[in-house]
Formats: sequence, C-alpha cells, structure tokens
Amino acid sequence: SSFGEIEYTRIANNSREVAFRLKTANAGQHFCLLVASDATKWSDNVLENYEYTETPLTKSYFKTINSQESSINILLGSRIFTEGWDSNRPNVVNFINIGVDEGAQKFVLQAIGRGVRIQPVPGIRKRLSYIVNPEETETLSRYIDIKAKADILKRNLPLESLFLFATKKEVIKNITENLSREKDADDWKIVKHISKTVIPQELLIPKYEEVIAEIPAYSINRDEYNDLLEFVGISAGVQDKIVLMQSPINVSKTLVATLEKIRVETNFNFSVSRSIRKPIDNLLLLNQHFNQKPKR
Repeated sequence: SSFGEIEYTRIANNSREVAFRLKTANAGQHFCLLVASDATKWSDNVLENYEYTETPLTKSYFKTINSQESSINILLGSRIFTEGWDSNRPNVVNFINIGVDEGAQKFVLQAIGRGVRIQPVPGIRKRLSYIVNPEETETLSRYIDIKAKADILKRNLPLESLFLFATKKEVIKNITENLSREKDADDWKIVKHISKTVIPQELLIPKYEEVIAEIPAYSINRDEYNDLLEFVGISAGVQDKIVLMQSPINVSKTLVATLEKIRVETNFNFSVSRSIRKPIDNLLLLNQHFNQKPKR
C-alpha cells in the first residue's frame, strides 16, 4: 500500500472555508475542513505545493457538517471556534501553538468549553455510568437493553471523554488541574457576627386599584387619520380579521375594541401636523392609548 496525496478545495465566493480530501477519494468526499476569517489567503501562503480544485458549488461545507451525509471528521480553525460556532461537539481537541503561554489560558478555556457534551439519551445529560436512579433507568431502557449496559460502558467511555492534545502540554495540564480544584472547592463560607434586624412595626405594602377614568382624545393629523381609517376599514367586517393577522399576537385581545374606537371621530383631536408614522404604527399606539388603565 502507499500513502495517498492530499489536495484541497476552495468554494467559489467563499473565502472562509478550505476543504481537504485524498486525491484517490470520490469527488466531494472531504475528510477535513478549515474555517477561518480568510482561509483562502492562508491557503495561498501555506499550501502552494498542494494541488487544489475550486468547486462550482456555492454551498458551505461547515453549514452541513452536522448532516449524516457529511464526510468531515476534522475541523481546523483559530479564534473563530471560541467566538461561537454551531456544529456537533468534537471529543478530540488539538491545540497547535495555542496556549503555549499562561496569558492564553482564557482562550484555551473557551475552546475546551466547545468540546463534547454528554447526553447518551435525549433529556439525560449524564455519563452512562451515572444513570442509576429508577426514573432515568426507565428512560434509558427505551434506547438500550439494560442488561447490556455493563458491556456498553466498556466501549462508551472514550465517546464520553474530551481528549486534549497540545504543543505545550504543561500549560493545558495546569488549566485542567485548576478546573478540578475549583470544582472540588467548598464555596460555602461561615460569616459570623451578623444578627437579624428587629423591625419595630409592621411594614405596610401599598396596594393599587384600577380607576375608571375618561381617556383623552388622541391627537393625530387628519390625513393620517384618513389613511388609518382606510387601513382598518370604515366599518367592522372582513378587514378586521386582516388587520388582526397583520398585528403582533400580544395585542390581539385588545385590538378588536380599539378598532371600534378608531371609527368614532370624537375620540380624536386633529389639530397636529402630519408625522411619518405608518398606519400600522398609529394603530399600535392607539391600542396602547385606548387601553391604558390608570391606578391610584
């Protein structure tokens, strides 16, 4: 047997992704993906001796990485993976020239946080060996034969572990040891010489009641009112349903009564100049105005 040669693929109009595959592999069967802010510039500088192809496809390999059909098993990148990314969680993280000094500890911690999440069965975020109570065991039995649990445990541990490799392992080791110490530390502290304050009299809590008050006329320009009336309809009917469908769902309960009040001119004052508000904006403002509930 002989070693296969690697070539890389760039996506047209996508400067963030470079994919790698063996030249002997089928077209589109890439095993590795680099995601960076300017991956194509990196490939020009580093991969000049590698052959490359440019796919006419415009789809992103990264966006389909969660798919069962995706052949990507290795994900490469830099700080992009600590700034938020969406893919299946890896259980092998290799820090290459990252975290070589203690100043990079925060960056390494963020990257570790992007690692594997434990959820052997839906809804239970524990390692398989910690699923012991009756309720969780019953849920587990829907997915595996409980009698076979011991045998599965022997093979499941690597899948439920995060493997870290680094150029300078001492730095990573110190970080993981600090995490363990923080986890085991007792966060409870005993504070002495604090006594409860004696309140000499009962504290009164104010209560408010809604009052029936006359809502003042709403100030609106006459032309704006005419536009609003055309939007909601001069009388109740099918247009009401159309307006309700176009409005936010959280105002639907009060909007029916508001539509009735809009059609009564005496509820308005037309002595203001025209604004730039659209009919739907005026409708929502009127809904607040007509449904305000003063309290005392």
